[in-house]
Amino acid sequence: MGSLQSDVLYAVRSLRAAPAFCLLGVVTLGLGIACLSAVFAIVESVVLRPLPYPEPDRLVVVLRSDVEGATPSVSWPDLRDWRDQSTGFDGLTGYANASMTFEWDGGAEEIPGAYVLPDFFDVFGVPLHLGRSFSPSEAVFGGAEAIVLSHHMWTERFGADPQVIGTTVPLASGPATIIGVAGAGFAAPNDRSDYWLPLQEDELLAEAGLPTGRRTLAFIEVLGRMERGADVSDVQTRLRGLALGIDEGAGKTEEQLSRVTLHSLAEWTVIEVRRGLYVLFAAALLVLLVAVANAAALGVSRATSRRAEAALRAALGASPHSLLRQALLEGAIVAISAGVVGTLVAGLSLPTLMDFAPQGLPRGTSVDVRASTLLFASAATFVTGLFFGMGPAVVAARVAPSGILSLGRGAGPSAAELRPQRFLVVSQVALTVVLLTGAMLLSLSFSRVLGVERGFAAEGVLVASLAPSEQRYPTPADLEVLYDEILLQVRALPGVSHASTTYTPPLSNREFRTTVLPTTGPAVGEDPLWATTVVAAQDYFAASGISLLRGRDFDSNDRLSSEPVVIVNELMANRFWPGEDAVGKQVSFAGSIGGVADSFDRAFFPTQPMTVIGVAANVRRAQLSAPPKPEYYRPHSPEVGI
Repeated sequence: MGSLQSDVLYAVRSLRAAPAFCLLGVVTLGLGIACLSAVFAIVESVVLRPLPYPEPDRLVVVLRSDVEGATPSVSWPDLRDWRDQSTGFDGLTGYANASMTFEWDGGAEEIPGAYVLPDFFDVFGVPLHLGRSFSPSEAVFGGAEAIVLSHHMWTERFGADPQVIGTTVPLASGPATIIGVAGAGFAAPNDRSDYWLPLQEDELLAEAGLPTGRRTLAFIEVLGRMERGADVSDVQTRLRGLALGIDEGAGKTEEQLSRVTLHSLAEWTVIEVRRGLYVLFAAALLVLLVAVANAAALGVSRATSRRAEAALRAALGASPHSLLRQALLEGAIVAISAGVVGTLVAGLSLPTLMDFAPQGLPRGTSVDVRASTLLFASAATFVTGLFFGMGPAVVAARVAPSGILSLGRGAGPSAAELRPQRFLVVSQVALTVVLLTGAMLLSLSFSRVLGVERGFAAEGVLVASLAPSEQRYPTPADLEVLYDEILLQVRALPGVSHASTTYTPPLSNREFRTTVLPTTGPAVGEDPLWATTVVAAQDYFAASGISLLRGRDFDSNDRLSSEPVVIVNELMANRFWPGEDAVGKQVSFAGSIGGVADSFDRAFFPTQPMTVIGVAANVRRAQLSAPPKPEYYRPHSPEVGI
């Protein structure tokens, strides 16, 4: 121990005598450790950390696949039959995302939440902090208006008042009674859920003016908790057989039959970001390796310049082992200092780094520095110190006592002594080439995504969300006056050339699909076509930069309550009327609906044919990497509540 203490003191004095080398080594290694530790904190929080529920491996998402692809949405009749007849589950529940307007502080605020079944919290296995969950009587048509608040909303809006149970919250549609408060940190089904309302069977469809009781109207997402010890594939097989039997009994065609699959909730939550985060982690690891190679090259150069000192120590009796240990100690001191700096930088920069994360990153609100991150940073520091000190240690250990006699003024390092430097140079070049190649490929992919034909303008276009108060604007006429006044004032702002309103702006992740059928033209008799429905008002195409190829735009006379008119995109026009002008043709609503059900009126789905008045360019609406889909535009009209 006395010898080790002496070596440590000597290493500290040696590093103090070379402040530039010490500072450069700490900064180089510290930045590499900070980069890797910060990315690890994100990967661990989002992908690796278990879900904050009891036995999360038993939680699964139920997907239904058909000709249109896989979707977590099912109809209420299907979910009801699955719940009554399925086996292998301790609970099977459903939910639908919501966005309600709350009226407080003299204004209105749109807040995300969810409609859920009464056993929603039981399936997750998380008890409420206060109160109770919904009763069966609250989850039926005409049930009481009840609400469960998130712990965050209870704390922020109600000051964590324990007497909040039984009071009401001012929803725009009317007051709802608070019956419970969720536990701290619980925000399912997504990180932004601040409240839960009872899912009252098909009432959401009835409020939207849609027929109820149909198995084609899918808007409920299904979660299940499997029985303890149950096999996923076995439960999936049984549920798939049940779903197929129900579909066949309902008279569905072969293409309409549901093929059910189960996915782990943990995997499903991060399925869209996991690969990207792993690529980011690999890039950060390469950055650290390049930093280690650079710092180690500096260390080897310094050790080479100290050959005379090492040879003199060897001549005075120092063993190769002691020289090796001395060099490793110096590397360890630099690495530990770099580890401390890197961990602090990672912790301080993590909030800023998360500001650049994609909006809606799953579990993004839970990203923080925990013990696992500190443990990983410590391991990275240890490995970094080992590799950083190994090069100088090899150089020092190879110096023989006789070297002091041959080290003259003009003497240089031997080929054997240059071998570590050559290895580090090769490593630096190789790692840099790998890192640059990966960066070039990612940059090329990114530039290709940015360079795709979007179909809409991205520069100079602003989107604002509006949530009018139903108490302040109770009638469609009031809403119409509000929208007209807002558009009038926005269009008068300096620098504004166009302004319009829409329910489905590009890249909003708010997609509403219907099936339509041509009633005029050569495509009569074809199967219905799934098409995305876009609600847009006058001047929408000019404001969003979408080209109107033929026909005319909507005008002030086009309302959902007036004669039905539509504008179709090129894909839909070519599908229904190939080689012909679609303007003047007609399509009709075929009676099926997919996507997210939201606040729509009966006038949105007219029974009479809709006349095509224009053809618009194709738009990548869902995401830039996804190809355009057939879609048609309906006029945006506040007079019917949209």
